Formats: sequence, C-alpha cells, structure tokens
Amino acid sequence: MSEVGPTGGLSPSDTHALMRLAWALSRFREVYPKATLRQASAFLAVAVTPGYGPTEYAKALGTVQPVASRWLLDLGSNGREHEGLGLLERRVDPENLRQVQYTLTPDGDVLARSIAQAVRGKAGAH
Repeated sequence: MSEVGPTGGLSPSDTHALMRLAWALSRFREVYPKATLRQASAFLAVAVTPGYGPTEYAKALGTVQPVASRWLLDLGSNGREHEGLGLLERRVDPENLRQVQYTLTPDGDVLARSIAQAVRGKAGAH
C-alpha cells in the first residue's frame, strides 16, 4: 500500500513516478507532436514485444486489427496520409509471406531507450 501525501492525495513517490511517466510520454510527443496515447501504446507494444503482426498487437492493445494496422503504419516509414515517423520497420514474415512483422528501427530503438531511462528516473530524465 502506498503512503498518503500530506493532503490525502498521492504520495510523493507516486507523484514522482507519475511525473517520470509524463516526461517519458513527452519524449514520444517530441517526435510526433500529434500522437495519441494509443499510438504511443502501439509503439511501446512493439518495443516490448517485437516481431508480431497487427493482429497480435491489436489484441494486446484492446482494439481491432484494422485500427492497430493504421497506428503501426503511421509509426513506420510510410504513414497512411503522410510520411511516417520511421520508428517501426515492417517486414514480411519469412515463414508466412502473407503476414507482416513489426520491429523498431534504429531511431525507434533510441526513442524506446530514452523512454525507458525516463521511467527509471535516470540522468537526463528531467
């Protein structure tokens, strides 16, 4: 159970953790200012479990495959209606040529590590 703050709200440690999370999400928004929380969640899903396709990510994100595909495309090199962010790489599954897999690009890897540092509260996170 968490300690309670002086006004009955969040504890100082909870407040600090949430501030780190907000800063981590702001790192993502620096790259993609119009990003939604869902798109950031899709990016993090690929960072945590690379190599899945849109169907698996849709299940993990609590949405349907066409919606997850749009988020993933926007995070890749070719967005739906504009140039993508270049954070994800889309590859054909060598075992099933009708399936695709998503992994982080080098830029995506740098961003994922920056977010992880921010959440851990390492130097440069404030």
